[in-house]
Formats: sequence, structure tokens, C-alpha cells
Amino acid sequence: MKKPIVITVLILAIISSAMLVKHFKANKESIKIDYGTSETYTKGDIDEAVSVINNKCNNKKYVIKLRYAGDEESKAMLDFSNEKNPTKYDEGIYFICKVCYKDCVFESGWFLARNQGGKWHRVFSPW
Repeated sequence: MKKPIVITVLILAIISSAMLVKHFKANKESIKIDYGTSETYTKGDIDEAVSVINNKCNNKKYVIKLRYAGDEESKAMLDFSNEKNPTKYDEGIYFICKVCYKDCVFESGWFLARNQGGKWHRVFSPW
């Protein structure tokens, strides 16, 4: 009598796990990116910065949408960062992110910076 129940529970657990993995992959692959208009950064520059954000997110944090805040906002954040931090950068990129975290959706800013076209580094973010 217990064997059919155990088998049923096991099958349901496997199906649920598969659905969660599929949901996670779908969320990661369906991130909407608004590149806006930039005279400073190419689509490739923005994509490199977006990949840093994606790598910083874990299974509990899903980025739904990223919007490049623009050249002026990015420059203002770069100036602010260089004023407040000991590490000085010559390029900065600022995004407004819509994030789903623990079933809540909110917007926050992400600021990344780099020197001489190198790798982007997270300077300010919600986590």
C-alpha cells in the first residue's frame, strides 16, 4: 500500500523540479533589454555590462527588464562614484532594473564602471 504512494510522491517531486528548472531558464532567457540611445556605448558594451548583472543574480533574484538610463545619467553616476570611492573609473554605465525577488517586483538602479575598455565592475546595486 505504501509503495504506490511513495512512487506517486516521487514522480510529483521530479515533475515539480523539472518545472522549476524550466521556469528559471525561461526567466533568465526572457530578460528584456532596453538599449535606449547612446553616443558613448555600443550594443556590445551594454551587453557586457548586462552579463555582469546577470552573473550577480542568483536563483532567488530574477531580472525581468533592464533599461539603459542614458549617457547623461551614466556620466552623473560616474562623477558621483569617482567623488565618493577611492577607485577611480573612466567609464560608467547605469541601468534601471525591474527585478522579481521573492514574488515582489521592484525597480532599482545598477551602476557598473570600468577603466580603458576593460571589464565592467559593479559599483552600486541593490545586492
